[in-house]
Amino acid sequence: MPDIEIVERGVTLAVRGVDEPGAIRAASFPSQQAQIEDALALVPVQHLGAIPEIWIGNRPASGGGFYRNPPHIGLNRRTFDAEHNRRHLFTLLHEIGHAVDRQLHAVTQFQHRCTASGDSEPSGAEWTLYRAIAYGGRNRRADGTPAYGEHFAEGYAILLTRPSRITTAQQRLIRTLARLA
Repeated sequence: MPDIEIVERGVTLAVRGVDEPGAIRAASFPSQQAQIEDALALVPVQHLGAIPEIWIGNRPASGGGFYRNPPHIGLNRRTFDAEHNRRHLFTLLHEIGHAVDRQLHAVTQFQHRCTASGDSEPSGAEWTLYRAIAYGGRNRRADGTPAYGEHFAEGYAILLTRPSRITTAQQRLIRTLARLA
């Protein structure tokens, strides 16, 4: 699979499997590489170093995934032309949100801050605001609700692409958690 390096504002990022023969991409971009570069241009410079290798292939079965061992972002080759990726590669930005969270421990620290002494689950107005950031993906807790980190990753991608899709208070919260405030 073709391997390339993309340099974004002085940070070199490795990408595997990009633009293989028959590669699927959004019609508004000349290549998968251009689509990736467009998304990376939206990422705050202080977060670029958190991004692991990007692998394009058949894993996950659809969409994208953030993998810890070995650290990489996986993008299914068909996700490039998904409706939500046609303007910007939203799936990649969502997965970068997980990488930023991993580097900053943003969600874990926030979860602890919102969990009262003696309670097992986070609560309070700020936690409710955070959990209201809509996530429709498949990464779920046992009770069927989204895994806690999904709200951050989704909010992060929304903040970078279409901030009006979340409230001003949610924008402020994601900026704070991502240390952009």
